[in-house]
Amino acid sequence: MSKSTYNDTDVNDSKTDLTKDSDASTSSGVPVLSSASGLPTYPQPAGFDAKFCSSAGPRTLLMDTSRMNFISGHYNLMDEEENILLKSDGKIGHGKSYTDESGAEVLHTSTGIGNRKTVGKLPDGREIFWVKPDNWGGYQFAAEFIDCSTQARRDIMMKGNWREKSEIYIDGNIVGRVTKEKFWSSKRRLEVAGNVDILLIFACAICFKVLCDDTQANFAAIT
Repeated sequence: MSKSTYNDTDVNDSKTDLTKDSDASTSSGVPVLSSASGLPTYPQPAGFDAKFCSSAGPRTLLMDTSRMNFISGHYNLMDEEENILLKSDGKIGHGKSYTDESGAEVLHTSTGIGNRKTVGKLPDGREIFWVKPDNWGGYQFAAEFIDCSTQARRDIMMKGNWREKSEIYIDGNIVGRVTKEKFWSSKRRLEVAGNVDILLIFACAICFKVLCDDTQANFAAIT
C-alpha cells in the first residue's frame, strides 16, 4: 500500500512518528504513545467519503460514551457546541447503523459470530471497512478501509488506553487522538486531522471502545 497519496512536504512538517519505544509496551501492557501536540491537514480527503472531511484544518469533536449508551449500543458524535453530527445505533453483536444529522444511514457494520470480524458497508451494500479479528489485547485496533481519493485499501490503526489516551494512524501517520474530556464526564474528546473523514474516525473509536470493554470484561471474569 503506497504512502504517496499525501504530499511529503505537507505532511512531514506536522507529522509525528512514534518514538523508538512506541512499538514496545509498558509494564501494564499499554503501548507508549507519541507526544504529538498538533495534527496535520492533508491535501486530499482520506476516508469513506469526502463530504465527512474538512479541508479547513484539524477539528475537535465530542463522543458521548456513557454507560447507558454502551448498554443500548447508542453513541453520538458532536461538535464542541454539542450539535449532533453523526449517530450510531444498534446492540453489540447485532450490527450498528451510522446515520448523519438528517437521519440518513451512511454506514452499517456487522460482526461475525465465529471469527468476530467486523465489516462495514455503504447504503448501496458495497463493503468499505474491515476490522481485523486479531486485534491485540484491547489496546490495539487495526482495520482497512477503501479510500475515497484513491479507491485503494488503506490501513488504519488505533492504539492506547481508552480510559486515558489513544491515537489513530493511517498508514503510520497520526490522524486523530481520543482523550477523556473531564474526569467526571462520560464524553471523549476526538481530535481529527484536517481532511480526514470523521465517520471513519467515529467508527474506529466505537470499535476500539468495544474491544477495550470486551477485554476488561474477559479479564474480570477470570480474576
